Amino acid sequence: MLDMTYQAVMPQTAPQRWSHDAVIGFVFALLGVIPIGLAFSIGGLLQTSGGDQRGRGLAIAGVYVSAAQITLLLWWYFFNRA
Repeated sequence: MLDMTYQAVMPQTAPQRWSHDAVIGFVFALLGVIPIGLAFSIGGLLQTSGGDQRGRGLAIAGVYVSAAQITLLLWWYFFNRA
């Protein structure tokens, strides 16, 4: 007799690549190199908006870390002067 059981076949897709800009932006943001970190993180956001690359969370985190550092620097500059 014929075995008539069916198994779902999932299509094989290529693994998604990480956005280099998102990774570089996050690393530079953590290192405190604010302009480079912010620029690469924004570039990473633009690259990952289509969904074909991974790293959107890293890009968002890089923007937030850079924005927090800018805020702290401005706070220190305006309110910590004696």
